Amino acid sequence: MTHDLAIALLGASVGLLVGLTGVGGGALLTPALISLGGLGPAAAVATDLVAAVVLRPAAAAVHWRARVVERALVRRLALGAVPGVALGTAVLHLVGATSPALLTRVVGGALLLGGTAALVRPRHAPDRPTLPEPLRTSLTIVAGLVGGLLVGATSIGAGSMTGAALLLLYPGLGAAALVGTDLVVAVPVGLLAAVAAVAGDHVDWPVAAALAAGGLPGALLGARLATRASERWGRLLRRAVAVIIVVTGAHYLGAPFPAAVVAAGGLALVARRSVAEAVERVRAPLPVRLDDDA
Repeated sequence: MTHDLAIALLGASVGLLVGLTGVGGGALLTPALISLGGLGPAAAVATDLVAAVVLRPAAAAVHWRARVVERALVRRLALGAVPGVALGTAVLHLVGATSPALLTRVVGGALLLGGTAALVRPRHAPDRPTLPEPLRTSLTIVAGLVGGLLVGATSIGAGSMTGAALLLLYPGLGAAALVGTDLVVAVPVGLLAAVAAVAGDHVDWPVAAALAAGGLPGALLGARLATRASERWGRLLRRAVAVIIVVTGAHYLGAPFPAAVVAAGGLALVARRSVAEAVERVRAPLPVRLDDDA
């Protein structure tokens, strides 16, 4: 198997997961490009960001046409994500140029944080007490800011971080709406980050082209399946992807691979219990549609 074909198959696999779950794009591609593609951390992040410019819009368009995207949530998240990604790309250029090893650790931390967030996503429960709407809106913008910052600096974090925040703040959000909203927000955020990556001259263009060629059909297929998938099936797949992300993150932070697996399992059990208790106090029902919100 040629190197380009292997990269294209990697792109197809990750594109399928992105379309299905909204999770795993940068979190799987970036470490794979470092470990399997032989790229340095800064080049892996930048190349992933450029390839995502093709993958995410294609998947997002499928969800948009299926009318499952919550447009008001897109606006709220984007208010934080756009300045966040600008700050994150500045971090990428500074750290990537001066300390590739430190950037590898940053990638590992983002993987661990994003994967844990995906693992502890609560099940929706529309009958829970309500947060004040101004506070919920503000927290949504902050979630976008954090997601944008991580995407700009590491190409990791948008789907897992913002998805976890959305289900915590809007537990009535269905699986298809969650994935679709995540992907639509990721389009402008990813485009800004990709432009900055190109300006920083970190992109490996042949690898980015191979990723896009394989990932585009995968993302389209995954998005079509996601709009038809059951809630239970979607949750199981997201958790499986999240476990892979957490294990990879722990390994990049220096843990031996077996220890990383054990740590991921223990972290998931502890975090799920803690979040389950906290969620009882903050969950809020989602209105039927939010499109008319300011």
